[in-house]
Amino acid sequence: NWNIYSVGVGLNQKIGQSWYFTGSIGTSLQQGLNSSWTPTGSATIMKTMRRGTLSAAYTRTEAAQVLLSSGYFDQADLAYVTRVNSRISASLGLGAFRSVDTGSSERGKRAYANISYRWIRNLAWQFGYSFSSQNGAQRSLYSGDTSYFSVGLNWVLGHPTAN
Repeated sequence: NWNIYSVGVGLNQKIGQSWYFTGSIGTSLQQGLNSSWTPTGSATIMKTMRRGTLSAAYTRTEAAQVLLSSGYFDQADLAYVTRVNSRISASLGLGAFRSVDTGSSERGKRAYANISYRWIRNLAWQFGYSFSSQNGAQRSLYSGDTSYFSVGLNWVLGHPTAN
């Protein structure tokens, strides 16, 4: 048998006219070998602007290796989303992640860019690129550099807003 215990508190707050903050802090315990309470939490700050939104986030969670480790996983992300005009929107993002005091001790970086072009009322073309680089103490399926391109047609159900 194994159990996970977690406790925490959170806060959502608008600051002024265009800043937003959300955060949580807590602790988790994965019962088993090498059990100890691990601090966890997250924080996101977002700034809305005339043409887009800029956000920065940090998250720390307990490692997902039940009974094997008392380590943790954390990541930081920065993203920008903008609406270029009534038909085109774009997003860009950067991130970094790592696992600490786990068997694999992975770490890596990632970046992505997406463009959406609303072609007709309910259809939009989606173009995307993402890159990630990951390494760790143990070789895994996700080690090394990975690039990913995507092109697709997105069908939005319902009644989208007018042009």
